[in-house]
Amino acid sequence: MSAVWTFFTVSNKDTRIAALKSFNATNLMSHLKNRHPEVHIQCQEANVASKQPKTKTAAAAVGSTIQQALDQTKKFAKDSAKAQSITNKVMEIIALDDQPLSIVEDRGFRQLIEHIEPRYSLPSRRYFSDVSKNVVRTCFNIFDLAYFTDLS
Repeated sequence: MSAVWTFFTVSNKDTRIAALKSFNATNLMSHLKNRHPEVHIQCQEANVASKQPKTKTAAAAVGSTIQQALDQTKKFAKDSAKAQSITNKVMEIIALDDQPLSIVEDRGFRQLIEHIEPRYSLPSRRYFSDVSKNVVRTCFNIFDLAYFTDLS
């Protein structure tokens, strides 16, 4: 749409009226040039500006898109919030469903995790074993503390 239309309005009562006989951009631009030269210059500048390619912005957008694509292929750091969250959910599955720790070595389980989140690296069975020992040890310490507190 031509920028010239920003300087004209069509009558709400009669759509045939727009300060000129017809509604084409050439007649409106001629009117501006002959009757309102300062507005005509502004209109020409607006037309030129709207037709110029935005190369820096386009290049930045392409660069940004490429960077986003590359970021989506990187593995999560083991200490990232997302990786820790997924690891905690895997531990919950093991605990709540009474699954053996070896589930993390099962081909089907590993394929499922890879399918759901390709950027996540599933920790080893040893990791889950060490974590579960620490959890059990902590639970026993809490139980002992509560038990001996009740006795006194």
